Amino acid sequence: MSSSASFGRGVRKNSSKNARAGKQRQSAIRAQATPGADARRHVPAFLATMACGACVAAFPIVGRALGGWGHLRRYGTNLANGISWASQVAPRETVFLLLLATAGVAAILALSHGIRCLSPHGLWRAVSAFLFRSNRRLFLGVLMGAVIVSTQLIGTGILHHSPITDDEGVYLLQARIFASGKLYVDSPEPREFFDNIFVVNNGRLYGQYPAGHPALLAVGVVLGEPWLIPSLLAAATLPLILGIGCELGDERTGRLAALLLCVSPFFILTSSTLLPGPSSLFFVCLAVWGSLRVGAGRGGLGTAFLASAAGGMAFLVHPPSATIFLLPVYLYLLLGPVRHMPRGRAKAAALVAGGLVMIVAFLTLNKLQNGGWLVTGYQALWGGKAAQLGVKTPFGFGTFLWGIKHTPALGLRNTLVNLLRTDFWLFGSAVSLLPAVLGAWTTRQRAWTRIFLVSSAATVALYFFYFWPGISDTGPVNYYLLLLPLVTFSALGLGTLTERLELAPQAGRRRLPGAATAALLIVAALTFWPVQLQALKAVGRAVSEPYRLLAAETVHNALVFMPYYLNPESPQSWVAGRRNNSPSLDDDVLYVRDLGPTRDAELMAMHPGRSAYLLLFRDGRPIVNRLRKPRRRSAGELAGFGRRQ
Repeated sequence: MSSSASFGRGVRKNSSKNARAGKQRQSAIRAQATPGADARRHVPAFLATMACGACVAAFPIVGRALGGWGHLRRYGTNLANGISWASQVAPRETVFLLLLATAGVAAILALSHGIRCLSPHGLWRAVSAFLFRSNRRLFLGVLMGAVIVSTQLIGTGILHHSPITDDEGVYLLQARIFASGKLYVDSPEPREFFDNIFVVNNGRLYGQYPAGHPALLAVGVVLGEPWLIPSLLAAATLPLILGIGCELGDERTGRLAALLLCVSPFFILTSSTLLPGPSSLFFVCLAVWGSLRVGAGRGGLGTAFLASAAGGMAFLVHPPSATIFLLPVYLYLLLGPVRHMPRGRAKAAALVAGGLVMIVAFLTLNKLQNGGWLVTGYQALWGGKAAQLGVKTPFGFGTFLWGIKHTPALGLRNTLVNLLRTDFWLFGSAVSLLPAVLGAWTTRQRAWTRIFLVSSAATVALYFFYFWPGISDTGPVNYYLLLLPLVTFSALGLGTLTERLELAPQAGRRRLPGAATAALLIVAALTFWPVQLQALKAVGRAVSEPYRLLAAETVHNALVFMPYYLNPESPQSWVAGRRNNSPSLDDDVLYVRDLGPTRDAELMAMHPGRSAYLLLFRDGRPIVNRLRKPRRRSAGELAGFGRRQ
């Protein structure tokens, strides 16, 4: 038999198969359009929607019974077992997670049934046309605009653009130093008054963290909008996620991955802060996108250099996470496909060169800022103190900061708590990880699936050895880079499920993946989002209360003495220190450390033109007392004082 005849039979066979499938779909649509079918669909769909509403109503009812969801997490130490509450799921959070796992999942199931029964065929076609067949620039423009608007609204309306972590305050201080054209400033004197958490103050004053993230924030400082930078980086990550999805799957996979990232509470809420997660994720996504193109043979020397330089920039933002996540990617490229490509040696050299440029930049910054090529800001701050306190490096087992004794059992507890929160924070549901598991199990991209799984497992393993579980106000931040594989696998999983149900004779079955996804996101918007926003608003209010009180007291041109550790009214946040001053100390109000009446009077005498206040906490609430400035003695009084002595 000739090849042309065989080909013709294959075409006719596929055509007849597609025709039968089309007839089945049309008959199913006509059957659903009959009056009897409408009645059979509307009644159970109405009941399912009412059941969903009842499940959703459980969240405000339970929250009111608990006194509100504002106190969702606990801080400090659990007196019952002596373990930090950060390493445990607090009682109120436990109730919330159980609600999501029961009433939340029931609401998703009920709403899924209602959506696939009630939604008309025309609506499905319109939504599908926008998601998968609209102009790519229009699609990305809508998503990117939504990310910028939502993060800015949360940053201003919920967090009041106040850092809710010490880390944010330090990043902002370093960004202001960079914006002034310096790597550090001279420590103000007397130096002890300007000690603050995670700030190096050894004759040079600067933050302990790497330079990558504050260098980006410095652009915002120059423009007068540092809070806009994380929003822009988050928006810029969406095209990269779409590109990664297209490389691993197809256009549909890429668009779905971008959409899922856009609606992730973990992604949006963290991008509303000054935390380095958005910077790190952007450069890691850029590195992975370039690596995928190089591995597929579609990238030249420039793409190879970009892939490694982006990884180097991610290293400058957060060295441990970037290294452990990207190392399997680069090893695979160098030991695998790049060796067998045309100009493979040149591409391998470009892959190495991009990273070397950033490593040289990292070492140079260490030398200029910290005084040694291999001395980081962490070592500059903790080097002497660690020896005095008997504190080890943050990784390993033993006694660490704040008296925390890290053991393998505590490391396992921290890991389980962070994995649990990752599931809930990914899409705001107890079943957020199910699509990702399906995608990892069924995808045909086995090589890159294994790489992503190794990178994810290495990230989890790394933080098993870290003494601290990390900040969780906007999600488990130590696992932030896992958003890349989880969102991509979720898109692949939903795409696989849709493909397998595409030829189903019943329209309801074909709509199952879309209905379930829509129901999950809608239920999350009605349950997870309101509760977490309420909790974040309470944290932001507690953190900013001392400064709002000072503004209400019309404090201007002043010194404000404050405790080293602040203890705001519960709910506390991770912030334990005061706001950092401008590097040039030209702020209207200078926040300084309270060292007692005698030492405070010394600083007041050095700033005679400023009024002075003492801010304290009583029963968790801030109070402000105005201090009387020490009277300056005349020359005659000083002479008489000398004679009396």
